[in-house]
Amino acid sequence: MSEEVCYVCKKPFEDDEDPIEIMKGKYLVHEDCFVCAECGEPLEKYFMKDKKLMCKSCACPKCKVCGEAIEGKIIRVEEDRYHPDCFKCPECGTVIGTNDYKIRDGKVLCMACADKQ
Repeated sequence: MSEEVCYVCKKPFEDDEDPIEIMKGKYLVHEDCFVCAECGEPLEKYFMKDKKLMCKSCACPKCKVCGEAIEGKIIRVEEDRYHPDCFKCPECGTVIGTNDYKIRDGKVLCMACADKQ
């Protein structure tokens, strides 16, 4: 048996076992342990959250508009999260993205629509 232990279960590897390297080879994981800590699905690509291996769907915040996980650039408005392309004015449909906006009656409006009201 190897002296190294699995990052997930903390058990050693068998001599003939080929562990999965994570964190640029800093840690090793048993193939059976390479699953999302939240949903248990096998991982192809992993994300680290609170020192746990997770899939994109469980680790990343969800977009308020499309419901998909947000990886990369994120727009935050109060407690809500958006993909930049999903962050649109409900009045005119213009993508607000990273441009200025105003909140009126609980709606996030582009500046043009906000100025009309």
